[in-house]
Amino acid sequence: MRMLFAWLTALAVTLAPAWLPTSGQAHAALAVALDLDELVAGSEACIVGRAAERRSEWVELGGGRRIVTYTRIDVERTVFGRERASVWVRTLGGGVDGIGQVVSGEARLRPGQRALLFLRRAPDRVFTITALAQGHYPLVEHDGVPATLAPSPDPGTLVGRSTPLPQPTARERLVGRALDDVTALVREAKARLDATP
Repeated sequence: MRMLFAWLTALAVTLAPAWLPTSGQAHAALAVALDLDELVAGSEACIVGRAAERRSEWVELGGGRRIVTYTRIDVERTVFGRERASVWVRTLGGGVDGIGQVVSGEARLRPGQRALLFLRRAPDRVFTITALAQGHYPLVEHDGVPATLAPSPDPGTLVGRSTPLPQPTARERLVGRALDDVTALVREAKARLDATP
């Protein structure tokens, strides 16, 4: 019962901006859909890796006390950024001592699952996933078939802009494509952005 109450409370806090007057709060339930160039430009690194160990804990973050989860990602391939054997990635939500918090729109890193991840550093220098679930693409693998990208399970509500994007969103361009094709697309975008003054 305590876990259910904590989950419902976290859900209510996440959805609160839709119906309560608030100020100075940031919530993950609503986000502007990014195109691939924006996702790449906002990232320090892009990797393919497998989620390994993880731990959840209470932290002071964004002006409040929240549960976050740290997941070690064993890096299999660096698409761009500094080469590393593994990285620790912080996501919002998790469970501590029977209390759980769920954040809509946040990436859900499942132990043992491989994924393509766009990473950035938070102000406290910890790696986070760029644009939350928009920077997380689990890999779908079948025997004898190249791995393809799937969308993150809970992207939250992605909204368009008042003016259309000049190109499809990152999710539209990446989901369902083979990993090797996506790696080439991401590297091309990175090279193009790096060459732009």
